[in-house]
Amino acid sequence: MSLTSRLFCWEDVPALHALISDNWRLNGPNVSLHIGDLYWGLRPRPQCDPTKDIRLWTNSLGDLVGFCWFDHVESGSVVVRPDTDSSVVHEMLNWFEDEARASGCKSFATACFDTDDRRLDILRGRDYTRSKAGDPHLLIDLVGELQPPEPPEGYNVRSITGPEEIEGRAAVHRAAWSDAQPSAVTGDVYRRLVEMPAYRRDLDFVAIGPDGKFVSCTNVWYDEELRVAEFEPVGCHPDHRRKGVTRALLLSALRHLRNLGTEQAIVYTSSENQAARALYESCGFRVIGHDWYYTKQIE
Repeated sequence: MSLTSRLFCWEDVPALHALISDNWRLNGPNVSLHIGDLYWGLRPRPQCDPTKDIRLWTNSLGDLVGFCWFDHVESGSVVVRPDTDSSVVHEMLNWFEDEARASGCKSFATACFDTDDRRLDILRGRDYTRSKAGDPHLLIDLVGELQPPEPPEGYNVRSITGPEEIEGRAAVHRAAWSDAQPSAVTGDVYRRLVEMPAYRRDLDFVAIGPDGKFVSCTNVWYDEELRVAEFEPVGCHPDHRRKGVTRALLLSALRHLRNLGTEQAIVYTSSENQAARALYESCGFRVIGHDWYYTKQIE
């Protein structure tokens, strides 16, 4: 069956959601993306335009068989159905490398999950080499006993209540990443985020400090059909870390998810962020695999 490719349009969001969900149904949790990565990635970002950065491959029936997403920081993601011919992955990597050259990049990197032997063979055959430690994926099963949240004295956890809290919600997100890299999540950006089809206000959690301000936050994205949730992102204001605030936030969210009938939840972190990994493991998450980054010089 012949394949064609084209750039993304916003009407494609349900098809991308379905493809990511189907891949999880077939191979989860040993996959690189959850639907939460789609919606968090589609938030407005400087120098990023999904209608130029995402390319779709469809068969002669118009069915989506895969897509790739260039993120303008010398890297990108490839998502294909497991039964898709490897030639499609080669086409995607060709497009990525061309886009990277056009953007002035000297190299291009893409992630490959531990168990994706076919993808790894393709990358090695194209002179990609492992460039850094793998980022861990952590999973928790919500069928057993959960630890009590127990926020520190003076703190409490809840979901945001409505549009009137969006400015404060965006502010705590910016504060959480203020010591790492500047965040462009303004109130206007967050208003766009809450319009995403998979966004749920009851799954947008904040911790509130003694002064009444938001001090920690997380968005939870729930695949209702598969009963799998993702925490993306998770952050805490630097002045409120190492107090147990974000741990209480996560445990409260996990209890809410279990009440919804959720069976599993997943979270990712950087290989360099040992504090985040320790936090997630203290809540009951366990490492189930890694995304390894492979880089190719394209000068």
